[in-house]
Amino acid sequence: LAALVNRLLPHHAEAAGLRALALQTLAIRRGEDQPFVPFSERETAGWDQRALAVADDLLTQAARRGEIGRYQLEAAITSAHVAQALDGRETGAVIVHLYQQLLRLAPSIGAVCGYAAALIETGDAAAASEILDGIAQDAENYQPYWAVRGEVLATEGKEEEAKMAWRRAANLSQDPNQAAHLLAKIQT
Repeated sequence: LAALVNRLLPHHAEAAGLRALALQTLAIRRGEDQPFVPFSERETAGWDQRALAVADDLLTQAARRGEIGRYQLEAAITSAHVAQALDGRETGAVIVHLYQQLLRLAPSIGAVCGYAAALIETGDAAAASEILDGIAQDAENYQPYWAVRGEVLATEGKEEEAKMAWRRAANLSQDPNQAAHLLAKIQT
């Protein structure tokens, strides 16, 4: 569908961004029968390099149009994660910056959680905690919030509170493999 939209709207930057995001998602996804592995720990050998290259080309073309949008930013965030996974390039600061732009353009609870996770990765757990505090009431039943909250608490040395947050995230998860991963964190 994203390819069709891009084909029908070849000069629309967001159509290219949507197609890039869809290609990336398909290129790096895990099988349903495979255990959940955090992005930073995934084995990259099975990733579709050709699809990732096409996605990067689409993003480059979209950026030249100077019409930044949500899908382009989400695809750029994924591209930065992929670059770090593939060649070890440090992209944490870029990811934080892209999330800041995404939050200005298309704020959502998911974007806030992603931004908080990026802040943790760059060593700013205090800022991540403050940001999560700001959405706590709205994210009470939002699984990613509790997963990221657990990471913040663990970084702050609050192990028991982290385990409670991960347990809550596991209970809210729709993916049994993801829930198993979160429950395993509690055991360590």
